[in-house]
Amino acid sequence: MDLEQLRQALAALVQRMEAINKGAVNEKGEARSLNETEAKEYRELEAKAKETRDVIRRVEELRSAQADVQRLSASTSQTPTVQIVREEHHDENGEYRGFKSMGDFLVAVARSSVPGRAVDARLDTLQKSIITRASGQSEGVGADGGFLVQTDFQQELWRKTFDASTIAQLCEQATCSAPSNEIVWNEVVEDSRATGSRHGGVRVYRDKEAGTVASSKVQLRREKLGLEKMTAIAYATEELLEDASGLQSLIEPEFVKEMAWVLDEEIVFGDGNGECLGVMNCGALVTVAKEGNQAADTVEHANVRKMHGRIWAPSEPRALWFIGSGVNEQLEIMTFTPSGGTSIPVYMPANGVSGRKYGTLYGADVRRNEHCPAIGDLGDILYADFSQYRLVRKGGIYGAMSQHVRFIYGEMTFRWTQRVNGKPLWKLPLTPAKGSQTESPFVTLQAR
Repeated sequence: MDLEQLRQALAALVQRMEAINKGAVNEKGEARSLNETEAKEYRELEAKAKETRDVIRRVEELRSAQADVQRLSASTSQTPTVQIVREEHHDENGEYRGFKSMGDFLVAVARSSVPGRAVDARLDTLQKSIITRASGQSEGVGADGGFLVQTDFQQELWRKTFDASTIAQLCEQATCSAPSNEIVWNEVVEDSRATGSRHGGVRVYRDKEAGTVASSKVQLRREKLGLEKMTAIAYATEELLEDASGLQSLIEPEFVKEMAWVLDEEIVFGDGNGECLGVMNCGALVTVAKEGNQAADTVEHANVRKMHGRIWAPSEPRALWFIGSGVNEQLEIMTFTPSGGTSIPVYMPANGVSGRKYGTLYGADVRRNEHCPAIGDLGDILYADFSQYRLVRKGGIYGAMSQHVRFIYGEMTFRWTQRVNGKPLWKLPLTPAKGSQTESPFVTLQAR
């Protein structure tokens, strides 16, 4: 019997009982009696919880007894003793964990880079432990080649970078294995939903057509995404280098925010040359034409209606509207007047009637984003499903340090390198099975 499953079942019962009790208290904190249905369910839950607790207790006692029997019946003279011994400050994977914080690590790097001063023994041990585990890794070690960052700090910096992003966190993420610097995959070619093109060219026939059945095969396209370096630079005064907590509080947040900003910018506008390929520069982007007599720097109902009509249908539940400066004012006054009817608001502001954190347009969140240009420029309004964008990264963050770059200012220079790249999963917009109006997960509006 799985003891963990029993504990999870008990937790679920208690959680439901708590929800019933909370439902009997209004917003003013006034409690009411449970109605007949609630009371019945609560009694049943209570009985089931008691029964589950009894079973858990029995299983625990049984396992304890079994352990005693096994211990007492074992022959100590014939049973070998296995003891796992790890070096001090090493984790279960054999990597060194000698630094208490990122600030502690940065101070050690700075001090170890001063000419004539020995490298901190903790840094030397860390580099050796990482390189031993990462077969084939060739990065330099020590003050001249930089220092590899402790793995838990690497992962924390990367996680915080994604938390600070507004777009990257919406993308699909992939990780390269240690010996590789790119990911390669095969995908079905389906740029059209017309018969003979769906699912890469697979055909299905009825028996009545048996005499004229033609062969078919799946058409595949080989894609790859190689890693590119993204580098961040930070300066720290000699005074700050004496304060580990101050150094961490200064460098880490700014590094995280700037790398998140640059990554988001590339996902939207990157040219794919040594950086991510942005959706605004990819072949799959659908650009909806402006209206014939549309004034400059405006957004009309016809614009967003047509953009909504061009989103790939499976992307509609996930797609979001991203808008630049000035677009929100246009949306707030946007209305639609049906023939012979009264004006209906198209945009639903946040909170209020919608009760949503963000304003909505055709049921999808509208998010102001500084990566979108000001109103009137191409990309000022973007309707996109970023789950159709792939980001790939490898391992951790490589750190290096120099006291020479800003020597006359009494500052140390820290450089952080992260290998990351990304591009849309689509090559071209999709032609539907019926009709000629293409669809895509990425839709924008022509400049006005």
